[in-house]
Amino acid sequence: MYSTYEQYRNAGGELAVDQYEAWAERAASLIDCRTLHRAATAPAAMRPALGLAECELIDILRRGKKAESGLASENIDGYSYTVKSDAEAERGRTIHEVLRRYLFRPDLGVNLLCRGLDA
Repeated sequence: MYSTYEQYRNAGGELAVDQYEAWAERAASLIDCRTLHRAATAPAAMRPALGLAECELIDILRRGKKAESGLASENIDGYSYTVKSDAEAERGRTIHEVLRRYLFRPDLGVNLLCRGLDA
């Protein structure tokens, strides 16, 4: 895990310790997957950013677990039109935005999201 329970609470987290640990493991696993496991060996200057990313991901992952894709229907003069909202795609975009905000740090010379071989 990249964050502490204290850091999570200071960021506005409301989970109990045991729930935090379970969700933090999931968030850390997502960070490891998206960074090709380079986050664990990131420079020490990246530790605060990794912790903040994990804290935000905990809440995003929890919301995604609760969210359901909704349907929006409309019937005009006998023509029916139904659109299914894509909550999963929106969650993916939100996750990407959080990871980019915290793990791409040109000021530190670090881009943990780089897929290149030299990273």
